[in-house]
Amino acid sequence: MDINNPDAPPAKMRYRHLEDVVVESATPDDRVRREREVPYRYGHLSENDRQTVESVMNGKVNAIPKTKSKVIKVFISSTFTDMLEERNALAESVYPKLRDYCRDKHGVDFQAVDMRWGIPLEASNDHSVTDLCMSELYHCQDLSLGPHFVALIGQKYGFCPIPAAIERNVFEALVEQLRASDLSTDLLDKCYKRDQNVTPSQYRLLDKGTCSAVMERPWDTVEMELKESIAKGGQLAVGASEISLETLRMLTCSVTEHEIEGGLLGIKKARDRENNCIVVFRDIDDLFDNLSCPKAKRFCDMEADCEEVKAEARIALNKMRANVEESVPRFNTLHAKVQWTEQGVNPLSHKDYLAQVCNHFYHTVRALADRNIQTITSLASDELYHEVVQHWTLIKSRCSTFVGRTDQLGKFQKFLTSDTDQALVVHGESGVGKTSFMAKAASMVNSFLPMQAFVIPRFIGITPKSSNIQQLLYSLCHQLAFVTGGYRHEVPEDYKSLKMYFIDRVQRGDFPGVAVLFFDSLDQLSTSNGGDKLDWLPARVAPNVKIIVSTLPTKRSILDRLISKIKQPMIEVEALPPSDCEQIFKVLLDAQNRSVTLHQWRLIQEAFTHCTLPLFITLTFEEAARWRSFDEVSKESLEYTVEASINKLFDRLEAKHGKVFVSRALGYITASRSGISDTELEDILSLDDHVLNDMFTLWLPPIRRVPPSLWPRLYLDIKAFLVEREADDIVVLSWYHQQFLDSATERYLGDYLDRNQMHRNIADYYMGCWSGTTKKPFIYSETTMKRYNLNYIHGMACRFVPEQPLVFRATEISERFNYRKMSQLPFSLLHSLQFDKLKAECLCNYEWLHTKLRATSLQQVLADFTMLEDREAGLVADALRMSGSALKINPDALGPEITGRLLPHIHRYHWINMLVKQCDLVSQRRCPLVPNCQIYTAPGGPLQYECELDENISSSIDVDVFNTAEGILMTAKPFYSTKLKVWELTQGEPRQDMQLPVGEVYPTRDGKFLAILKGSKNILIYKTDCGELHGKILCEYGEVVSVAMGNRYLILSIDRGVGPFVMDLLRAELLHKFSTHSRAVAISGDETHMAFNSGSLILVHCLPTMERRCVGQASDVPVQLAFTKDASRCYILTKSKLLQVMHFDPINKKSTTHDILSDFNSVEFVLSHNESAVLLRASRCLYLVCSSKMRLTHRLMQAHPGVFVETMTSFTGAGFSPADDMVVASRYTYIFVWSTATGEPIRVLQASLSPIVKIYTSDTANKAVSLLKDNTLQVWNLDNLDANILHANEIMKGRISSVSASCKAKRVLCHDHRHSEIKIVDLYSGKVAGSLTQDESEVRGVAGVKFVLHGAYALSRNIKAEEEDDDADPYSAQNAGMFDTPRSTSETKKKIRWCALNDDVIWSMATQKPVFKLANNRFVVSDRQETTLGFVNCVFHSVYDWPSNLYSFVAWRPSTANNNHIITATSCPTINNTTNGTESERNNSGGEVKKVDFPEMCEFLCPPVLYTDTSSGGKSGQCVVAVLQVCHKQLIGQSEGARTYGNILFIANIDKNPGGVRSQTIHITDILKFCDPSKDRFAYVYVTHSNLLMIYYVKGITHFTFDAERGLVIPPGLEKAAVLYNIQKGQVVRHFPVALDPRSDFRLCLWSKMSSVLVDNNLCVCGASSLKPATRIKANLEPSTTVLALDGAYVVGLDTTGRCVHVYRTSDGHSMGSLFVHGKAGCINIAEDDRTVVVGCDDGRVLILSLVLGLSDPYKEFIAKLSYRTKEFQQQVRAETGDYNHLLNEDFAAADGKKPELFRLSQKIRTDVRLAVRKQASFKSLANAVLVANRQGNTNSKMCCIQ
Repeated sequence: MDINNPDAPPAKMRYRHLEDVVVESATPDDRVRREREVPYRYGHLSENDRQTVESVMNGKVNAIPKTKSKVIKVFISSTFTDMLEERNALAESVYPKLRDYCRDKHGVDFQAVDMRWGIPLEASNDHSVTDLCMSELYHCQDLSLGPHFVALIGQKYGFCPIPAAIERNVFEALVEQLRASDLSTDLLDKCYKRDQNVTPSQYRLLDKGTCSAVMERPWDTVEMELKESIAKGGQLAVGASEISLETLRMLTCSVTEHEIEGGLLGIKKARDRENNCIVVFRDIDDLFDNLSCPKAKRFCDMEADCEEVKAEARIALNKMRANVEESVPRFNTLHAKVQWTEQGVNPLSHKDYLAQVCNHFYHTVRALADRNIQTITSLASDELYHEVVQHWTLIKSRCSTFVGRTDQLGKFQKFLTSDTDQALVVHGESGVGKTSFMAKAASMVNSFLPMQAFVIPRFIGITPKSSNIQQLLYSLCHQLAFVTGGYRHEVPEDYKSLKMYFIDRVQRGDFPGVAVLFFDSLDQLSTSNGGDKLDWLPARVAPNVKIIVSTLPTKRSILDRLISKIKQPMIEVEALPPSDCEQIFKVLLDAQNRSVTLHQWRLIQEAFTHCTLPLFITLTFEEAARWRSFDEVSKESLEYTVEASINKLFDRLEAKHGKVFVSRALGYITASRSGISDTELEDILSLDDHVLNDMFTLWLPPIRRVPPSLWPRLYLDIKAFLVEREADDIVVLSWYHQQFLDSATERYLGDYLDRNQMHRNIADYYMGCWSGTTKKPFIYSETTMKRYNLNYIHGMACRFVPEQPLVFRATEISERFNYRKMSQLPFSLLHSLQFDKLKAECLCNYEWLHTKLRATSLQQVLADFTMLEDREAGLVADALRMSGSALKINPDALGPEITGRLLPHIHRYHWINMLVKQCDLVSQRRCPLVPNCQIYTAPGGPLQYECELDENISSSIDVDVFNTAEGILMTAKPFYSTKLKVWELTQGEPRQDMQLPVGEVYPTRDGKFLAILKGSKNILIYKTDCGELHGKILCEYGEVVSVAMGNRYLILSIDRGVGPFVMDLLRAELLHKFSTHSRAVAISGDETHMAFNSGSLILVHCLPTMERRCVGQASDVPVQLAFTKDASRCYILTKSKLLQVMHFDPINKKSTTHDILSDFNSVEFVLSHNESAVLLRASRCLYLVCSSKMRLTHRLMQAHPGVFVETMTSFTGAGFSPADDMVVASRYTYIFVWSTATGEPIRVLQASLSPIVKIYTSDTANKAVSLLKDNTLQVWNLDNLDANILHANEIMKGRISSVSASCKAKRVLCHDHRHSEIKIVDLYSGKVAGSLTQDESEVRGVAGVKFVLHGAYALSRNIKAEEEDDDADPYSAQNAGMFDTPRSTSETKKKIRWCALNDDVIWSMATQKPVFKLANNRFVVSDRQETTLGFVNCVFHSVYDWPSNLYSFVAWRPSTANNNHIITATSCPTINNTTNGTESERNNSGGEVKKVDFPEMCEFLCPPVLYTDTSSGGKSGQCVVAVLQVCHKQLIGQSEGARTYGNILFIANIDKNPGGVRSQTIHITDILKFCDPSKDRFAYVYVTHSNLLMIYYVKGITHFTFDAERGLVIPPGLEKAAVLYNIQKGQVVRHFPVALDPRSDFRLCLWSKMSSVLVDNNLCVCGASSLKPATRIKANLEPSTTVLALDGAYVVGLDTTGRCVHVYRTSDGHSMGSLFVHGKAGCINIAEDDRTVVVGCDDGRVLILSLVLGLSDPYKEFIAKLSYRTKEFQQQVRAETGDYNHLLNEDFAAADGKKPELFRLSQKIRTDVRLAVRKQASFKSLANAVLVANRQGNTNSKMCCIQ
């Protein structure tokens, strides 16, 4: 891309091995894109639903659609005492099963609301019992997806409460009729008071204590008299037609009938009753015959003074039962009859009956739940729709009470209609009503704009998906794409891509209409992904895009960032005026049909004079809503601050519901991460024994759980300040206001012990510690033990909480994820300080990570790690981040990804060790390829990551690294470019590009501003965080020679005219221009002083007054100045390379100068951060100077003589670490790190095989950044210098061409395609163990490499240097035989030397030296016993006529003696008439060489085989067997006539053993009688495991054609057959008339180790018994990169893209798993054990893997024996940890392994230097230098050169 082209796509940093981008296909056309978009466009919905979706998405919402929440909430209605056993049975056995069923199958929560269970009788007689029950009943009807009402009806009518409130006209009618009948109304007049605060007014019953005190009688007596008076007055009023009979019934009916009326009979539609109501009728047959039994009163309504049933109650019950039976369908009802016992209904006596009730309840609820959920439209499950609806629901609720703010709304309207391209910022203190203002503004957009507008609101924090920036942008971008006509399927998932996508959409604005985006409460954004840094919010947007944001003024400096980004005038939301508060309060009263008295109103008005925050209005209203008109309200009833009002509310709740219960219930809501559901809260409270012990002091419950009625009672009093929303697929409760959250946190979580215990209880719940039937121990309270005479203080009880698996499975194939556990458990474990459990259960738990990856996304998994600052967890997070591209494709790749990256850490970190073991254990199920060692990029090493910059950024001048409040930023911009690239280096994240003018970039120290200097008069100042122009300063023309940047001031000097110029960056103005010729300038650290030179004078001035404070004299003209922070000293580097320090006395205006040291090659100096040391950088040496003593303390040079450094290079940069404890410098390809205190080397880090151009250190982060000559940027973490971790195991610089592995040698051989050396890699550690080096003047490249002779030797096939063609691909040559090389993919030039020939070298692995060389070989083969190597040597080659080629066979056997001698054999002359003759020679130190000639005028159809005869009495004999095509020429005179071709099997004995196989020539007719001799031809030969020859032949061909590159070619599609031949006996063992598939290519067929399986190039699997295709593996594998494992039981190969290694079972073609490569792989090999697989990659890495299938021992024992996992290796690693001497030696060893590459680089540098034109120093310069040196006594670097 062109960096100067502003329309060019943004430059990418290509991270090597970090998170490589998956190769995608070409951009799909519009038709394909439309097809992919179909599922996102709601085409499956009905027309009405689709219109609803469009209106909601577009923001044109008139009525907010109400959606059912994901909960089945069933209200259980029954009388209090007679259904006790039924309710207990349901709670014990049915509710848990229904919870599991609903959760597993439908992903919804099940809640049973039983307002009677667990409450003693005396606690239920409350005036509000009916209101409470009905409120909870209506709540169930609103929320429940499935059935919502269950009635248990027996033979008891139930408790009939006194009405707590009676309407005025009804009450007065009762009283009037009683008075008219001369009956007393004194009781009603005294116990009921008229409340005029309700509209219409009511008479309210006073509380029990007040009534008893007024009437001077016990409450029981008062209650009975009140019931009689109301009943009598009601009857009289009905008779007088004052009230209706129905009104009287509702005044006197039972609570149960109230519930049945509201939950069942009141439902008008029969269909709704059928789908939502269940009834159980129970009749005790002989109940009325046993009324004398004491227990009978529990089951029927008996008179108080006799053993008779109340007639009125029985009549009302029978009528109610009849109505119910008529209203509910038969299949929803159960009629049960039981017999009476002395205990009534007893669990033992009525076991069958209780089981019948439970069974009916379970199956009926289940059936209705299934039916109701199936009928719900699929719209209800759409996540985006639900997200948007929740935000619009908030808008509607906030707008209902909005009053005032006309000025702010006017400003908002003006912003909407303006042409500004910046966002609007709304800010204000907490609680002033910003959210209400944003909601009102969103609702009025369409009324303010005359054009089409799309309103997209996001109120951050009200939903889980709006709290995290990644999820927020994901849902917002989907909505934006939907409403603007974009493609939703193209919205990315990862945060980096999402951010760029969002910025691109809002900056381009390429859609019709106006998009208005609201972001409320930016301060509520979580810190994950740096969302609070606002880098996702662009400073400029398209004209048709309007963005409105709101935030608190001080929290996390968000407003400061917005002010820096946006110049648009902001809207400040201030506290409301008291008049608006009064108006809002009246609106709230009207909405609730309430009013207040004049006295009460005066108190409210007084409160509003103290506080006018909207939340205070709500709190005041909630308090005033409790007032009755007859209450005496004092001034102290209202508080005057929000905090005090909240605390008063909490006090009232604790007094009413119990302090312990309220503190824990509200504490759990506060402690939850994203809210808590009713069921979860009840379960967790049931696990909290502190709550239960406080509750169960007076009675022992049948089940140790919190009674279900307690929370609804509390919720009724607090619900105004709680919000119900969806989180993790269920409905949860959380605080509506931040102030409530803060107050509750301080009040209920302020104590460490309480907070820790609550989080522990939450964690135990989600871990399932006490789920199911597991009993949790507890301790009885002292009161309980005394009351019930208990002997043991300890008890155990089941809490009946559900299990918490990660995955809910209703069936074998269906599964649902436990999102609640995934969200809440890490949070609770962290806040309960259970860090080890956090790692064990979550962060270092394979099942957790794998399941959460499948359920959510990698970003959400990584968000858990951001909560814990821990190095071990950070390593796992880094490993996951690096594995992103693989995990996105397949989460099952987690195991090998984790293992392949974290293996180096398993012996240092316990939980990483456990995690890797878990990954190993699941390998057989997920991916059977287990890494032996590190195979991917590993975190935790010094090198954090590396990336490649844009190719246009060409020098260190173009790149700058500086610190900001948001991290380390790197900018890249050539002088001539207008686009500045920005990256945040800590996380390697690209930032938004900046459009800047042409010029050089200079950042301020704090990184807030960038100054652009371009040699003109204008100096432009830009803001770093947004790229906005901050100001323009006029200067003068000239080239800038020196620049000093502070945070506020900029000082520069130019080459012409006078100066320097002093500029104020904040005010963007020129402060002063001096009148001197300055070459060096400096600013003090506190920016109070500046210094510059005038010749050799140093002038010090104050800032900003410009007063001269002092003048000093330097020895020469300075080229660099540096101030100390207090401006008391100034360090000077002069033109004569002398380092001096100048001390200032500003009071006396004097100065003194001291010389420190000099080096002719000095370049620059750096002052340490604490100013205790100065580092002087010379070309080839560093000087560390103590600033206090002003003398040299350490001379820092090469770290070790063994480290090769090109002498013509110099140090390119040096600096201090932030703590000044280390010096970091770069030279050549190394980064050197020294200890500042001792001057000793700490590490020598190999950056790359490219020279380092510049190195940068940070002032704040302990990191260093190196820029390489090949435009690679590397970030080094200096905190990890104690770890010997390789960032990436790059063995070669370029592409690995071939690999070979040997378990016996414990080594891997590999080479690249450009150089001659062969790397030796340790098979177990994956590190370079040596190299086989060859002279590059003789060998240009290596065509292949392989272990031979049981791993004792290596064979390399070389390409001669002088005959190599630069334009040719060395891999296009077909190197058949022992090497599996890729097929030719490009045309290769015809050369004189045949490309099929190679020069072969045999290397001793013991000495790593060559022991045998032979040139011009066609094939190399070995016998099956691996005792001998055979070379098909081309004696003569004709480029014109292949029959002229002459070949001989050279056999080489190693001798037993170990030696370093080389045997060189040249091509032997042709031996006429001795085609079977042999020649041999023996070298006692090297091996035995034998030779046999092949017949003339022959060519090979396949590589020959070397056959060893083991049947000659122990004396082995060997022969070579080859399939040849023979050419017969007919001569006519001196001219050649016709040619005929024959086909033979040539056998030649190469030993002198007369008892061995004899030499012979076999024709096909010699072994097959019924063949066609003219068209059947031998084609291939192979030695089986049983030492027989498998000879293949093809049918229907007379001869084979010759290809100049590949030799004789067998045409495809020929029928194939085979013969199993005993060469020793000369007999055919078996004939296969049909063998293989006609499309099979012999060259690419694979034989298993024991010859039991053959797989051809089409992946057809053939058994050895039939050679017919039995199985076809349906896979896209490259045949040339495929191997067989475990004797052909499995196929392991690379796919055609080279990005995955696949494993398939050959018996049925089943895929066993795959491993992601990261990059691209090009070759594969398998070791002798048939399970160690080695893969070579294009980026120079070697993957060493073990196949953990088909093991006789447990595979975890096999894995544990791998070297990297053994205890011995563990002890070695632990001993080396933190040992810098050992690490330094490891660095030296690693550098030594790179010597061949470094030698080549050095050669190139020297060549470049020789070609460069070097300017000689003038005589005058040399004379001055010598003079100064003599005068000052300069010291020179030992490594420098002096002219």
